[in-house]
Amino acid sequence: MSDGLHLVERAMPSFYFPKLTADNYQTFRRLMNNNMPETFAQWKQLQTSKRDEHCLHWYPYGSCIDVEVTPDEFSHYCAATGYGCTQQALDSLAFEKGAQKHHKSITAHIGDRF
Repeated sequence: MSDGLHLVERAMPSFYFPKLTADNYQTFRRLMNNNMPETFAQWKQLQTSKRDEHCLHWYPYGSCIDVEVTPDEFSHYCAATGYGCTQQALDSLAFEKGAQKHHKSITAHIGDRF
């Protein structure tokens, strides 16, 4: 694959999803005032459905990327932005964190070429 094609692939749209662990799920539930499914398995099933909908229908030519988020990162993000601790804020943090990492990766790749 040529470098030009590699850069085009990297420019395709990306959609970022929060990746939580079973170990810290209850902490997220407390942060969100229990406004999440009761179990990690239920939440993961909902996230998988949401991810599939976006990735299969809305972003067929892009990529879907799971972004690990910790309760501390989420709590600090909400405090810094003034957002309430909601699923929407969690999604926003995953997007910002994923996009920032993706941008650094592209910048490093382009910097090697010019």
